[in-house]
Amino acid sequence: MSGILLETILFYALSCSTVLVYGIGLERSFLDSGTDTVFYSRIPVLLLISLSSFVVIWFPVTFIFIPLNITYLVPVFSVTVCVFAQYAFSLVGLLQKPSPGEERIFYFGIVFLALFEGIFFLQGLLIIFSGVLSYTLVTTLLFSIRERILSSKLPSSWKGGPIALISLGLLSLAFYAPDVSWWFIKG
Repeated sequence: MSGILLETILFYALSCSTVLVYGIGLERSFLDSGTDTVFYSRIPVLLLISLSSFVVIWFPVTFIFIPLNITYLVPVFSVTVCVFAQYAFSLVGLLQKPSPGEERIFYFGIVFLALFEGIFFLQGLLIIFSGVLSYTLVTTLLFSIRERILSSKLPSSWKGGPIALISLGLLSLAFYAPDVSWWFIKG
């Protein structure tokens, strides 16, 4: 069982990164890699709100929507629960200001991914944890890349967005290449 759990974390955090392969949170990661953001202080709240929304959504979907064959209501129900969870967290004081739109998209996307790809409850929770871990890792790597780019001798037309996007593409290849390369396949 622990092998499956570790494989889930490694798969969704690194090899099939939720940010780089699925694209969930890629634009937010790009924006958070700037120098004027308070990125790390938002990660625990993002993880907590994602996990709590998934817990609230999982049981009605598993025991009501799927047995009654009304799965077409799941997206609407999920977005409604996610919005109410954000509102509840802001009332409690965990969210000081409204979260940016791109962060909301990441939050909704990671809950949807865990809901539809998690075979059992614990695996869904691990998918959310891995997604937030992937988001943190990619944003940290992109921040480091941007720091190095500032001191490099690149043409001014390449600095900023263009080289950051090229770096994201190369990061995606670096994370995904071991999964598809014949060099890493065990015989």
